[in-house]
Amino acid sequence: MGNELHLRFGTHMNRLRSPTLIALLLATSLVSADDLEARFQNPPEATKPRCYWYWMDGQVTREGITRDLEAMKRVGIGEGYIGIISGQAGTPVGVPSKAFTEEWWGHLEHAIREGGRLGVDIGLFNSPGWSQSGGPWVEPEQAMRYLTLPELRLRGPQEFTGDLPVPPGEFQDVAVLAFPAPAGEGTIAPVTSRTPTLVRLETPAPFTARSITVHLVEPVNVSAELMASDDGEHFRTVKRFTVARYNLQVNVGPVPLAPVVETFPATTSRFFQLKLSSGCNLGDIQLSPAARVERAAEKSLLKVFQDPLPPLISTLGRRRLNRALPRRWCIRTRFWTSVSMCRGLSVAMPR
Repeated sequence: MGNELHLRFGTHMNRLRSPTLIALLLATSLVSADDLEARFQNPPEATKPRCYWYWMDGQVTREGITRDLEAMKRVGIGEGYIGIISGQAGTPVGVPSKAFTEEWWGHLEHAIREGGRLGVDIGLFNSPGWSQSGGPWVEPEQAMRYLTLPELRLRGPQEFTGDLPVPPGEFQDVAVLAFPAPAGEGTIAPVTSRTPTLVRLETPAPFTARSITVHLVEPVNVSAELMASDDGEHFRTVKRFTVARYNLQVNVGPVPLAPVVETFPATTSRFFQLKLSSGCNLGDIQLSPAARVERAAEKSLLKVFQDPLPPLISTLGRRRLNRALPRRWCIRTRFWTSVSMCRGLSVAMPR
């Protein structure tokens, strides 16, 4: 990258050896402070901010369009991008102007004329979704994707012949990876008791833990505290964290109930417990000596913001891809992990 930038810089310098261009650059650089201040006070049209201008659920009138554009002009907005948004206006009021009807086209023409009168440019989304990302022309195999990694663990020595695990829904195969399992893989502390607010784990001998993975079965938003004890009565805090999977919309991640993964310095005890701030129903809880990537779902964007964002409609394609992946492997080491890397549908608009 450094060489590329250097070459480009040199090319531009060669082109600027003309006396006329050099004089022009010098004149431009001598703009006075007063002129610069004046430009900030009265910025050129091209520098004015732009905004999204959502027409919600057809609740659009000519009077409202004019008032919106006058408000944009008043505060210095240079362009409004019209987005056709549905399902967000709350309780409908009045007669909606459905998209692509004659009335709607009339409103669009009125917006362009009013924008011209006021000096506010008009833009228009050219499809559902974010710029051509949605619509009936998008086939399932062309839709936005995310990577999913179903795993198969094998213990050697053995020769394995069989099918790889299949992820749910529509998918396309990307790669198959096989590697010796990391230390501690496949070992977890057993759960000995659980209530809606407390999960206890106990091992017959001292157990060294480095990570905890909490699987979810329903929406949840609680604070959690992992604790350890040598005698089963006096517990010390290992780590505090949150278990937040309360928004299951795909606009905040394609895997609504992605596991919560937390890591911490190696802690050795016989007794562990997970305290929850309020009662909830959790899935499997895996306390493990294996290394993990903390908040792996968030870092891989399988789960992102929990607060509401403009919703996207998630649908699965109607066609099933052919997949026949029998594999024959000779496992010579003690413990191997196989990962099937597949692309699953992230978001698609209805057909």
